[in-house]
Amino acid sequence: MKKLFIAIAGLMLFAAFTASAQDIILKRDNTLVKAIIEEINDDSIVYHNYDNPTGPLYRVNIENVVKIQFQNGSEQVFGAPQQAPQAQKAQPAPVQNSPYVPGYGTLAGGKLEYSRGDFELNGRELTESELYQLIGADVYENTYEGAIKQRNLGKGFIISGGITTGVGLTLFLIGALSSEGTVTHTWYENSNGDHWGDDYSYDDNLSETAPLMIIGGVLLGVGSTLLSAGIPLAIIGNSRLNWIEKDYNEKHGYASTLNFGATKYGMGLTFNF
Repeated sequence: MKKLFIAIAGLMLFAAFTASAQDIILKRDNTLVKAIIEEINDDSIVYHNYDNPTGPLYRVNIENVVKIQFQNGSEQVFGAPQQAPQAQKAQPAPVQNSPYVPGYGTLAGGKLEYSRGDFELNGRELTESELYQLIGADVYENTYEGAIKQRNLGKGFIISGGITTGVGLTLFLIGALSSEGTVTHTWYENSNGDHWGDDYSYDDNLSETAPLMIIGGVLLGVGSTLLSAGIPLAIIGNSRLNWIEKDYNEKHGYASTLNFGATKYGMGLTFNF
């Protein structure tokens, strides 16, 4: 009886060991997972963690697995995951072939021209949405939006600075030209008409004109500050907007070039635009 009990206990221990024997999952990132595999599907493997065989179930995609080495020594190897075809770098398509985009319309090809904050294509001024379609989201959002803000802010500073400077200069000149002093010469004589003394007195109106000169001077300072800030802003903004024109035309074959070489009339300079 004792021997029979020992045999049954041994069989139970062997069965428990077999049930908990580890399977090894080799993943494509070269990591090993000690597991007790419960199920292998077409697209995934379901397993228990070997260190916690009664714990939660885990799932791994087969495309992330190289092979499984089972506890009995057998293996199951999985093929390499299918690679998506490598995307080719998109080449800018000619604008004349641009499809109709709702809200933007279809634009014909041509040379882009910039002048005084506006862009034109074939002599027609572009709307904001048309320009967005033409130059693309990256250039529009990263260059155009910032550049047009710089230009408009600089232009606003220049206009307000010019007006302030003009008013300040006018007030200062009015105050300066209106200020004057008066010298009064008094001749003293007696009843016989004989001269016996002189008296001089000075009078001015600076108390009346000084406020105009002070206000004019302050406005001159404010106007000069606005001008000194606005002019660089406007120049930088315009330079960035001119770059958009140049970049677009170069990408679409409308860049101006000056070359030296053979022409149909002989050697010389050729200007392409």
